[in-house]
Amino acid sequence: MHKYIMRSETASEFLDMPVGTFDEAIAPYLDCIVLGEESYYMTEDLMFVVKLFFKRPETAEILPFPK
Repeated sequence: MHKYIMRSETASEFLDMPVGTFDEAIAPYLDCIVLGEESYYMTEDLMFVVKLFFKRPETAEILPFPK
């Protein structure tokens, strides 16, 4: 993803989830720029918040998600 900012529709497509799910589960944790009726989110912030949802493995048998 080479874009610096994206709308809700683009962010939800990037995360492969419905826009409503993105707006309820991810968007509240993100800063956004509102222009008119559109909200724009920074790609870097989106990736950071999504990484927070991944749980760190409790056992040595599971490899951690690559950084």
